[in-house]
Amino acid sequence: MLYYNFYGYERFKACFGLEKRDNGTVVRKNRILLGHLKNPALLRYCREHDDYTLLHIYNMADLEKKVVEAIVRSGKDDEKLPYKVELIGKVYYSSRYQTDETKGICEDLDKNSIRYINVGRNRIFKMRAGKFMRELILETEIGKLLSPCVVNWIAGDVFTQQWCTYTYGYTPDIELHVNDDFRSIYDSDCCKGDFGSCMVDRERTSFYRDSVKAKAAYITDKTGLIVARSILFTDVTDQDGKKWRLLERQYSSGGDDVLKRLLIDKLIQGKHIDGYKIVGASCHEANAFVDIDGNSLSDKKFEIDCDLELEDTLSYQDSFKWYSYDQNKAYNYENSGTSYNLDTTDQNLYGDDDEDDGEWDDYHQYHCSVTRSCYRNGREIWVDVNNLDDFIWIESTQEYHHEN
Repeated sequence: MLYYNFYGYERFKACFGLEKRDNGTVVRKNRILLGHLKNPALLRYCREHDDYTLLHIYNMADLEKKVVEAIVRSGKDDEKLPYKVELIGKVYYSSRYQTDETKGICEDLDKNSIRYINVGRNRIFKMRAGKFMRELILETEIGKLLSPCVVNWIAGDVFTQQWCTYTYGYTPDIELHVNDDFRSIYDSDCCKGDFGSCMVDRERTSFYRDSVKAKAAYITDKTGLIVARSILFTDVTDQDGKKWRLLERQYSSGGDDVLKRLLIDKLIQGKHIDGYKIVGASCHEANAFVDIDGNSLSDKKFEIDCDLELEDTLSYQDSFKWYSYDQNKAYNYENSGTSYNLDTTDQNLYGDDDEDDGEWDDYHQYHCSVTRSCYRNGREIWVDVNNLDDFIWIESTQEYHHEN
């Protein structure tokens, strides 16, 4: 039995049901969270201590935050772990390792490794970030109780990415911008590589300038090219009337999550935002926001002022996609007062298409004159006939396949 209030089977299915991916595979949603909640060793611990904090978790953002807090607290309270390991503003405890004044940053700025002191040998070494965090976790009482999938996720995915982003911030080549230059963040000539956005080069940026209160938030590299960008909504209201500055879904060169996280970190450091869409959220997750401390905002109902006439230009919306024409409001949740959906590539509320767009290239994410059928990971996609460098011709099947 799970010590968890699902509010009925429908809520359980919404959290942990099966879903079909674009490639046809069927996966269980929030599999790691479900494995955590079903952990019998953790349940026994919670019963013995009459503390169910680690079981009263409803989403992945809370799983990360509460588990890390428990690991830190468990280490601090353990006399057998006397040495401090300070990483990204948090203090962990160990019987074998500690950090010096560099707080884990390697002299060569290796973004994948941590500099530490081996106490037993009294020497400085470096270790892969994920492996190091895994060892710290498993030294604590709580860490020993966690499911392997949770330990692997926290150490190998969450912390590894955070550490890479943190050390990236020590390089002088990345610069943050928060301004009204919406044109540049949607101009492929100003961006480095493929951002995987359907609105690039579509000239839809007047929506952000004229219809909503927003800023362009982006970082550039030493060449001046944009490597990560997002829309910052500067005047968002929740159901209690509280105001927020929320960062929308992020896009980056090649879909690099580290660059997305770096953009978020720099915005937090500059005190530009109060919350953001979690890294990796899809365009279908309208409520996947967290505050700057990592607390989930999924239970919040947000709205923004949105002034649109029927002929005004639209830009595809990931979150504030439900629009009330009468109220001039856009919401991140469906309600009876909404009259239009803004998660569309239509040019305006009339439903007009862009003229002379040509055909859509699924791989490069742009419009072109002519596409042809190709295959990537077994799935048929349509690709610009003049840009097939990443595909090879298979003579036996008379088909183009992606060169993995």
